[in-house]
Amino acid sequence: MESLVLDVPTTPRTRDVLQSLQGQLPLALYLSPRIPKLRAAVLQELILREPRLAWISDSEDGALHVLPDFELEELAALERRKKRVVGLPFVERFLKTPEVLNKVPALPLFDLIYNSPGAICCSGLAQDARIRCSALARWVGAKFAEDFGPEVSLLVTARVSLHPDSKYQAALKGRLPIVRSSYLEAMWQAKHEVKMEPHLLPTLAGLAICFEPGEVKELCQRQAVAHGAVSTSLDKAEIVIVTDVSRTLYREARKIGLLAAPPLWLERCLQLRRCMPIAGELEVPQPGAVSSGSPAHVESNSGTTLMSCVLCLLYIEPGRQRDTAKALAWRCGALSTLDPADKAITHVLFHALPNTLVYVSVPVDEDRVSFLDVSWLEACLSKKARESAFTKQRVAYNPSCDTAHAAALGRSCSRGLGRTLSTTLDEAGTLKRRGSETGLIPIMPPPQPVGGAVEPGLSADATAGGAVGPADTVAATTVKPTVPTGVFAGLVLGLVGWPTFLEAEEQALVQLICSHGGTAVHVLPVCSAPFRSVLSEKLDVCVCHGNGQPPFQASEWSSVALATAHWVQACVADTILHPRSSFPHFEPGRGPFPLSNMSECTVRITALDSSRESHRQRARLEELIQALGAKVAQQTTRWSETTHVVCVLPALTDSRLAESARKRQIPLVSAQWLFACFNSSGRQPEEQYSVKVDGSQAADGRDYFFNPESAEGATGGVAALLTSFAATVLANHHICISTSALGSHPKLPQMADELGAARVDTWRSVAELRALLEESTTKNPLGQMVALLDKEQVCGVDEELASFLDALNPESRSIFVLPSWLSETYSQRRRLPLDSFAALPAAGVETQTSPKKPRLEAPEALYAWQPAESKRLEQLSEEARAREMQSKAQQKVNEGLRLAELRREPSRS
Repeated sequence: MESLVLDVPTTPRTRDVLQSLQGQLPLALYLSPRIPKLRAAVLQELILREPRLAWISDSEDGALHVLPDFELEELAALERRKKRVVGLPFVERFLKTPEVLNKVPALPLFDLIYNSPGAICCSGLAQDARIRCSALARWVGAKFAEDFGPEVSLLVTARVSLHPDSKYQAALKGRLPIVRSSYLEAMWQAKHEVKMEPHLLPTLAGLAICFEPGEVKELCQRQAVAHGAVSTSLDKAEIVIVTDVSRTLYREARKIGLLAAPPLWLERCLQLRRCMPIAGELEVPQPGAVSSGSPAHVESNSGTTLMSCVLCLLYIEPGRQRDTAKALAWRCGALSTLDPADKAITHVLFHALPNTLVYVSVPVDEDRVSFLDVSWLEACLSKKARESAFTKQRVAYNPSCDTAHAAALGRSCSRGLGRTLSTTLDEAGTLKRRGSETGLIPIMPPPQPVGGAVEPGLSADATAGGAVGPADTVAATTVKPTVPTGVFAGLVLGLVGWPTFLEAEEQALVQLICSHGGTAVHVLPVCSAPFRSVLSEKLDVCVCHGNGQPPFQASEWSSVALATAHWVQACVADTILHPRSSFPHFEPGRGPFPLSNMSECTVRITALDSSRESHRQRARLEELIQALGAKVAQQTTRWSETTHVVCVLPALTDSRLAESARKRQIPLVSAQWLFACFNSSGRQPEEQYSVKVDGSQAADGRDYFFNPESAEGATGGVAALLTSFAATVLANHHICISTSALGSHPKLPQMADELGAARVDTWRSVAELRALLEESTTKNPLGQMVALLDKEQVCGVDEELASFLDALNPESRSIFVLPSWLSETYSQRRRLPLDSFAALPAAGVETQTSPKKPRLEAPEALYAWQPAESKRLEQLSEEARAREMQSKAQQKVNEGLRLAELRREPSRS
């Protein structure tokens, strides 16, 4: 038997695993019953092609147990039984590429997902988290090391450590990446390697710090907490931040053995993005001593490492950070400037964000000018560092969009990387500054390109006529679509009121719009009123930030439809362009959201049908609940935590669930309660929307959506809001109701009117129906026509109607639906798809004869053993049943005719 040769370095444990597996070629595989049949068949075919590699065993003894997925409890049970376990993806990989057997570090192994040859080590984790971390490392094909050694290439921890012998400090010395356990979880969920950056450990994660009261606490506490530190008292702290050794806090900390550091240590940690050891210049100084990191000390020690360099510090945050950079440049012997037009510039320094594009006024010449992170300057204190080892900033030469340069000249002041500087326009149209520059980075990066082109400002025709002020040249940024088709194809969606392009939420929304055929335009809130007027004519939909009132006057954007991010996400998820009136939270509300008095509510959604639409409806209702500020009850939520139960379709409410809610005094309300809370920007009384779950039916055949007794006390304001919301659901629809359907469901015309139908007709005969269809086909003045048929009419009792329906083309047959379509549309306050309530089968589909159809023309079979009297009684029974059905159908028609006549001439009633 040919054996595989090891070609990679192995540890003793890895070597034992490999020798054990290679010594058993071909491998005996026991397939778990949980493997899908299709994948099992594919695996068997692969094994038949390579019989030298593996064979399928019917017994677990001595075989590798193959699982389609890993669960900790199941694996623990198999390991207690001394079973060796591998994942189905690894077996498939092995049968296609046998060399992967050389890379197996240990069992159980799901697949070779982690490709680094180094080992993973964990530190500072709880016992359960440590077990989970080691298990995930083995599952994804990584080596797991209990102790920190030279083979370790990644450290997983939950907090930083200042202990000199800790694994964290050892990882810093080795310049190894340090991540949270979420990195392994994300890799396991995705079943492939993921980006490490979102899971890097914060600079001061979990470090308990006590700050010296006064100026030190005000300057340092917020920055430290933002990077993961915990501000606490002296008795619970690990380290204290003091200015010098004369402070009482310093002496008290040293008495109980706590570490102490100056504010310079904290600043250096944040600059280098790691928790540095406290040594040398980072120790607490004596009173009056000049810190080695201060500008005064740095300027007194000028070097020559960057003697030939000219550094542009325009894009460093003004204030202390820029002053420190100037001092470091002086110490390195370099010249510094704030003029981007200086032709002698060799380096432009940033607090680099590699995934963000920044517009600059310095000509981009990679052979002459480098755009680097400021940490490169700090590393050049002793000798000139290699530029390739430091983060580079993505830049584009566009002086008209360089707001950092404009802010330095005093012409304008736009948003920075950290937060927005409030601005205002004076009467001359120029931009005035409000507030201090402290803590701001005057850079306005446009959105990172998501595959489409980024264009600052508007085209020339949009700004013609002198309507645009000086600040408006950067007031709008356009991102073109990345695909020509999609749900937003041909639409221009504007994002108004969003704080900054650096927010992940906005970047994701821009990418979502552009990847589905739409054009995204970001509009700054500082643009002038004339510019907003011009821009509003270019937008189809304005996507506002949040769920509350838009950050502008309604008159300024009167010609643009307003929507929220929920509408964009729902259109993409359902691959249809939803009407913005489908759900209340698709449009901005009247007041601020979330509602403070809804924060303690936990809402459970129930009573949905099993159709495909119900899953979408549940998702939309959950979004609405969260927009209101309440929490959505999950399967694991206890009754004691639940405050409300929303019954979407009251007729489907489980009686046991309703009884449990009543015992605990939990209100059962309809979905209209959520709609009313959003539309009125306040929590509404539950009594007005309580649901009856006692089996009683309304006259139209469906459960009452509200409690009739409590509905009498509903205020006119809420009723007006609900009516306004529902009045556009069936806009441009022509509803045609048969007399039989009207007799069964008397409230159908009223429902259609409340939902905003353009026209509601009742047809009495086939001739009237034919005339309505011809009118709709030829003129089509009212949009889509929908015809309602009763179930008895579909069964073919009326031969004339059946012949007429059979002769229709497929497109005309699709408009015939059951009355339940209108009643459910009325209940849910949104237009439901017609095909889910189709009254007629699709063309070419044979239908079974209804068991209720009378068969008077066909004689019964005669049997010699059957008594004549019994046969006569059966025939009489069938005839009576047929006559009863015909009588009920005629009663429905008569009732429908009466109601239609009353609706046509209400004065006769």
